[in-house]
Amino acid sequence: MARQPSSYPYNGKEGQPAYVAVDGVVYDVTNVEAWKDGEHKNGLTAGNELTEEITNQSPHGIKVLEGLPIVGELVEWLSDNEDKMGPSSGELHFSI
Repeated sequence: MARQPSSYPYNGKEGQPAYVAVDGVVYDVTNVEAWKDGEHKNGLTAGNELTEEITNQSPHGIKVLEGLPIVGELVEWLSDNEDKMGPSSGELHFSI
């Protein structure tokens, strides 16, 4: 899964809000203690598309997202190296 650089907006760093995308929906996890500073204890970081991690690897699944503010929808996931090696770095684009 591609990860964003720490300078990417919405990653919860340097005063930015912390957003995660799951199943095309972008959630604001800024005020969730488990996402303090945009990092989850399981090594997940905000500013990323996390459908696989939340739905298939998380013990709580998508239920934990219930009640969180929805701030947009995922528009596309772009990667510089996607053609050659699969997703390895990219940009998360969504409408808010």
